[in-house]
Amino acid sequence: MPIAPRSLVLALLLSSLALSPALAQAPAEAPPARSVPSLEVEQITLDNGLRIFVLERPASPTFAAYYQFGVGGAMDPKGASGIAHLLEHMMFKGTRSIGTLDADKEAELIRRISELWHRLHRELDRQEDPFDPADPERIAALRQEIEKLTAEHKKLVLKNEYDELITRAGGVSLNASTNNDATNYFVQLPANQLETWFRLESERLLDPVFREFYSERDVVQEERRLRLDNSPSGKMFQTLQRLLYQAHPYGTPVIGWPHDIERLTREEAEAYFRTYYSPSNCIMVLAGDVEAERVESLARKYFGRWQRQELPRLQITAEPEQDGERRAVVEFNAEPQLMMGWPTVPEGHPDQVALDVLGTILGGLWSSRLDKSLVQEARIAASAGSGHLTRKHGGFFFASATVREGHTAAEAEAAIEEEIRKIAAGGVSAEELERAKVSSEASRVRGLKSNLGQAFRIADAVFLAGDVGYVDDYAARLEAVTGEQVQAVAERYLIAKHKNVVELRKNEDAVAAGARTSGVEHQHGGVPGARGAVHSPGFKEILSLAKSAPPVELKIPQIGKDVERVELESGITVFIKEDHSAPSVEMGMSWLGGSNTAPIDELPIFELASSLLDEGGTESLDPIALQERKDELGMSFSVGMGATQSFANFWSLKRNFDDAFDLALEVLMRPRFDAERLTTLKGQYVERMRRRWDVPGWGAALILQTVLYKDHPRLGFVAGREQIEAVTPEDVRRVWRRYLGKDNLYVTVVGDFDRRRMLELLEAKLGGWRDAESSARDFLPRPPVVRPGVYVVEKAIPQAAVRMTQQIEVDRTVPLEEHAAIEIMNDILGGSGFRSRLMERLRSDEGLTYGIGSFISHDGRPGVPGVLTIGYQTKTESVARSIDSVLEELRKIIAEDVSAAEIEEQIDAWRNAFIFRYTNDFFSVFRLMANELDDRPYDYDRRLLEAVQNVRIADVRRVAEKYLKPEHLSIAVFGTLTDEDRQKLAADWKVEVLPKEAVFRGGYDAPAEDESAGR
Repeated sequence: MPIAPRSLVLALLLSSLALSPALAQAPAEAPPARSVPSLEVEQITLDNGLRIFVLERPASPTFAAYYQFGVGGAMDPKGASGIAHLLEHMMFKGTRSIGTLDADKEAELIRRISELWHRLHRELDRQEDPFDPADPERIAALRQEIEKLTAEHKKLVLKNEYDELITRAGGVSLNASTNNDATNYFVQLPANQLETWFRLESERLLDPVFREFYSERDVVQEERRLRLDNSPSGKMFQTLQRLLYQAHPYGTPVIGWPHDIERLTREEAEAYFRTYYSPSNCIMVLAGDVEAERVESLARKYFGRWQRQELPRLQITAEPEQDGERRAVVEFNAEPQLMMGWPTVPEGHPDQVALDVLGTILGGLWSSRLDKSLVQEARIAASAGSGHLTRKHGGFFFASATVREGHTAAEAEAAIEEEIRKIAAGGVSAEELERAKVSSEASRVRGLKSNLGQAFRIADAVFLAGDVGYVDDYAARLEAVTGEQVQAVAERYLIAKHKNVVELRKNEDAVAAGARTSGVEHQHGGVPGARGAVHSPGFKEILSLAKSAPPVELKIPQIGKDVERVELESGITVFIKEDHSAPSVEMGMSWLGGSNTAPIDELPIFELASSLLDEGGTESLDPIALQERKDELGMSFSVGMGATQSFANFWSLKRNFDDAFDLALEVLMRPRFDAERLTTLKGQYVERMRRRWDVPGWGAALILQTVLYKDHPRLGFVAGREQIEAVTPEDVRRVWRRYLGKDNLYVTVVGDFDRRRMLELLEAKLGGWRDAESSARDFLPRPPVVRPGVYVVEKAIPQAAVRMTQQIEVDRTVPLEEHAAIEIMNDILGGSGFRSRLMERLRSDEGLTYGIGSFISHDGRPGVPGVLTIGYQTKTESVARSIDSVLEELRKIIAEDVSAAEIEEQIDAWRNAFIFRYTNDFFSVFRLMANELDDRPYDYDRRLLEAVQNVRIADVRRVAEKYLKPEHLSIAVFGTLTDEDRQKLAADWKVEVLPKEAVFRGGYDAPAEDESAGR
């Protein structure tokens, strides 16, 4: 259960802002009417104070369920930071009737284990006391006793029954999040499972049991390592928060400080729950195919007995006014970055919306001032962005930059401050202001397609302002913002004495500090019984309720019935469907052919071709003018040139469609291939390649690519720096002409339009385009590569990234029944989240990782091998042990039959969640086109579903024995091995430490010969 982005990493915030839909130019007269309808929401209030909001949207037979408690990290007591977040984890552990074989016996064991932990904590605390040192023998004895009772407790635990009930009912998107102010829980379900959700959530909220608390505490430590300690951006964001909030609780990480986490107790979590998880502190939202009258009836039935709790007075320490600039340096073995922040205002403040608009104009759009000045003109940064983050009790304005090679954070800081100074002194233009406003409009229109997105919006509005109307109030306030107000807030808030600066400085000798260990190794091995062999009484009752629900109609679009397939006179094939649920138009284009048929020496061109088509201007617009025009129209358009197929994605507000589509076609058919923009793109590409070292998961993937494909001329190809810098505009123009044209073009178009007019428009606009020079496709058949061993690239980080791969001799020529069995086998192994064996073993049972999963590609073109991939991250001390656990689970699924309960569970989940593949009209239509291009029958998905429902135990055993070969695994470790782990692994595997330059290829670490080139 991740922490919400609002309290996580600034890089994620920048990403979501920078990639938001683009904006529109205000005409000389009045601005256009915004095309976002108001939400029609009904409110239900129970006597205990619980508020439930219902948004009826019957377009798809599904619904989103979301609830939020007004408690987050800011309410954590001193010394117990992270308790709100850890409590969120515990809410998935089941109840007194769900998740245990014997509730009474379990309660006594939990009590005894907790008491032992209290005693161990007291003894461990003395390890840091020079006057009253701890007793090592006493610590060892307590550890041994805890292990003994923990192993006994595990025999009673029925793991993840809550998750299993939700997923067997067809639930998807099951998760939760914690931020500074609130804790959120959400899921999406088929419409017929409304009562199942009410029954299950009433169990969870009224009678939870916080079992496996101390192993889950270790999971949170792994999550902290993943999100903060192992991440340069995470460490920088944590540091920036500490600069901004020195007294205010927002300065404490929501996930908690390491020492606090390892001392949190189950009793603290229970007390926190009893204090804050009151119905009067809860907002629920149900959005989708539900009726308010039935929701109210079920709410009174299941939540009417939920007792209201008296909430304590909320005491938030106010942050004193900052009286001078604050700075910090984070030393890390990563490329330089810069983050800046200024304290501002909380949500709802009169200046909030003007600051929001300022963040968008300065650095929140593709045509923002920071992109133009730092990225395109001065080329100081590979990327730069800004935004305004508001919360209930405070806010801050931020700006950041990834510093390019040969430049410094000081240069980036000065350039950002110069752009702020220009706005404070000279204001913003009417065009910039209108672009910022239509950005919000486009974002809200996109959100109309999502039940879950709407539920989030409604709950946040009620939590922040007390009323659903805040959604429209905010939009009205934003529409009313003037250029003078934007200038005023820049001058008022972004001032020198309120500035906070964090610089990430590269230090190859720096060792990232990780979260401490708890002092106890949890029970190792498969102590719990077979998955699903028995179930609790509560589980059986709720599963019976779920299975008794009347079936929902599964609507898979069909050609000629729901979707029209049209071949235009020009030869273009169109898949088209009207969808009037939102005032927008979405389109996808696909072309056959790609880089697999290009000469090897042309492969570097493809690394830059897509970006240059997107950003390189048109015959009538230079690159900057093109980005501004896209933003003025509130559109997005991107082109990608792939190995066997190229594509383009288009989205537009309905009211701007004609102009937006004309501009997209100008980008596609009359590109400029601007040389200056190509130089910028080369620099950004080089910077991305230099930063591969900064991302552990990327590093592990590169190790496997090197090991498996180093001898393959295409799959192992890595464009070198000199090759990238040698690409010319004419090179890109050549591949554009070769692969993109009307004769090999397929179009999917869905949205708020008239079908006949749209078909006429497509023929008129695209029918006269030239033909492509080539549409050949090459799928590179090859035998599986087998290179077993453990391959390590060493980097001193607290959490190693581990990735395992086995290539499998399987493709689409095997019977569909075999593919179905592989799907179910993989879901049992590691493909179904918490319900999988790997997740239960390495996370829930052993606390070795925050998350682990497996994926098997198995239906490629004839001769293209399948691939099994397993990936996770774990602390350095756990690498060998975690590998052993994965291998043990692989061998077990080969050597032993899976249980009938596991098969039934996964089939239920597959069948009941299948409906969510077709809740998005554009995806549904695009999928039909994709099946045609992939030489599959249109009803391939339905056939696979039918095959999945017929999978049996023997089928899973057969495909496991046939395809899974643990001895063939290539295991990548990006991090370090302890001496003990190295020896342990070497007993069974070849262990090879690869030099950095052999994996991070291309010469990107060496500086450019002429640094002034292209500046």
